[in-house]
Amino acid sequence: NVEELWKWTLTADAVAPCFVRDVMEMKENLVAGIPSLMLLGVDFFWLGRVPCRSVLVVGLVVGIQVYENKIVYTVDDGTAVVDCAQRIQGSKNVKPPSTTKTSATRTTDPTANTTTSTNTNTLTLPKPITRIGLPVNVVGKIQHAFGSRQIVVNQIEVCKSANDELLHWRRVRELHKTHYSLTELFVIPPPAEVGPATPKRAEPSTPSTRGASPVSSIASSPVKPRATKQGPPRLRHPSRLRSQDLTDNTFRIYVKHYMLYASDVPAPSAHMERGSDGNDTSGHDLESTTTTTTTRQGTADQERTPRPAKDRQSAVERTPRPRIKPVNHGASNSCDVSVSTRRGRQTGFTISYLRRVPELADMARRVVIAEAKRRMTEQRRNEKEGRSRSKGVSHRPPITGTMEIIPKEKIPPKMKRLFRWVVVHLLNAGEIVVWDGPMRACSRINNEEISGLWKSGSTSYGRSVGADSTVFSTSNRISQVLGGEEMEGEVSDCGPGEEGYLPVTPALLGYYVEKVMEESELKAVNARRKTESGVGRTPRLGGGITKEDILSRLHRDDRWRFIGEWQVEEALEYLRMKSRVWCPGQERWEL
Repeated sequence: NVEELWKWTLTADAVAPCFVRDVMEMKENLVAGIPSLMLLGVDFFWLGRVPCRSVLVVGLVVGIQVYENKIVYTVDDGTAVVDCAQRIQGSKNVKPPSTTKTSATRTTDPTANTTTSTNTNTLTLPKPITRIGLPVNVVGKIQHAFGSRQIVVNQIEVCKSANDELLHWRRVRELHKTHYSLTELFVIPPPAEVGPATPKRAEPSTPSTRGASPVSSIASSPVKPRATKQGPPRLRHPSRLRSQDLTDNTFRIYVKHYMLYASDVPAPSAHMERGSDGNDTSGHDLESTTTTTTTRQGTADQERTPRPAKDRQSAVERTPRPRIKPVNHGASNSCDVSVSTRRGRQTGFTISYLRRVPELADMARRVVIAEAKRRMTEQRRNEKEGRSRSKGVSHRPPITGTMEIIPKEKIPPKMKRLFRWVVVHLLNAGEIVVWDGPMRACSRINNEEISGLWKSGSTSYGRSVGADSTVFSTSNRISQVLGGEEMEGEVSDCGPGEEGYLPVTPALLGYYVEKVMEESELKAVNARRKTESGVGRTPRLGGGITKEDILSRLHRDDRWRFIGEWQVEEALEYLRMKSRVWCPGQERWEL
């Protein structure tokens, strides 16, 4: 998956030691002929077979250019030369000591006023960390600049030894042989395991503290660190897109992104509201609450003056009872939601629901207007070329308003047509399927929940005050534009039998792949029984089913006729990761 590779390139483990020549010759990531999906933020390069975004180079400084807010080091490692731009924070104008003269001097010296006014402010330029001719280590991100590539410096330091450059050469040459230039496909390495961290405790003043309660002993036991859950990848907010980005293809990407990642957020629907009460307060939440309470009690026990007490000593000698739910190594677990359970919780998207999403509705309106402007510009250009060939050339005044380009009453039908075109295109591409389960309620769309799908200019992940305020203000503005009578006239009511859709994910497709495999194994068992009883043909040797057979059986259902082989392969890998299927060999899969 391109997005997973891009996420890995953002980690510290993805920094690739290489030559400057490698930086200049790396192949840019291509997706369907589009170099480096900049719109999605998926920008990285390929160093052989390894995805790369940040590099480590070692070389001599052959040039230094100092600017107000950055320093550009030109580094040469013997293979090529690259500019390394280091941004400087906090460079300001500094006022030097005043050169104002006394009143007596001002009256006699006519140049006194000129001296005072010309030297009021001077600009202090940043100071480089090294000089020309010294070797440096540079860690930074590759970026396009002035028709070439440069490195945006994250860290730069002078080499401590003259052998650092030679050692770097040896290391890079070895990596090219054993890692970068292999013919095998690249696999994201697992993250390095972090050992359990034991919190520090104060040294006991007397032996009587051995009689502490079991609560404090649980609090001071090693705790396994929890992996932080990353949010969905964020696209630029639709209101921040430029005119050249407002195309039907961009709108398709945004609709797919919304359907794919808004499904992770519990949507308000009648089906979910009836079944969500009292079912989400177990498992993880209960465990975190218990752990927090235990830690507070343990801290209070440690701060208390230790006193000998027999009742507390006897409490330790009793059989300890687990406060936290024990780990279950079996296939079923209350905290592990099965594929069928997840399928029951998913809700489909109707076209009426998508048209009521404020960000998508506003973007559809802007795309319709932008396409009309492009057609009008092309028409004017053709007319101008035709008139230039004739003798009489007449110049028409330029169009200066949206209402003159496309009438207001024609915008809503074109928006609806755009939504339908996107849904049909996604269906034909196998990226969404018709859904027969519960649908999302058109009357309830929570702007705070979908605000996590967009990013601001300051950060890509996480919340920021500026980003949220921008999103909410934009949503409010869109709601005002599409509200009231205008909203009722533009968007039709939701029909009770309106068709819904759901994005195709490995988890969703894996449920149906598993059903196909169950039917295949059941047929194999029945054929084996008929053979043993002397009825029927001898079954084919070797069990399991191939992904091609799974795909052909899925295509029998009209819902899955546009599914591709790569999607079945992703679903099988997902099921194997969940320990539900396995591949004994010869590309055959079994439950």
